[in-house]
Amino acid sequence: MSKNSLNQQQTIELNRLLLMKSSRMEKKAYRRAELVRINPKSFRDAKHIAKELRNYNAVIVDFEKVTDKETIRIMDFLSGVLYAMGGKHRRLSDRSFFLTPIPDLTEKFSSNIE
Repeated sequence: MSKNSLNQQQTIELNRLLLMKSSRMEKKAYRRAELVRINPKSFRDAKHIAKELRNYNAVIVDFEKVTDKETIRIMDFLSGVLYAMGGKHRRLSDRSFFLTPIPDLTEKFSSNIE
């Protein structure tokens, strides 16, 4: 064991502190979150959608202007972004999805997406 490694108690304490910080950050993000509607025209717009998610905004994505193949490609990319952030997505219609980086945002914007 190297002298720079953490013992079990230190690891537990570090994880506890990280969870507390994460919880505070999510509460702050929840309060300032906005609902953004984006109509991508190509796969290049996926980066803009991901940026909105990284800023803790909920996003409604309407795929009316892209092909089915590009829709699948964009959603594959965004699913990875959401997985990394602990978020989720929900299908609203055949061509639109509701994406949220924080699961609690679904409740906050439920009246806007129904």
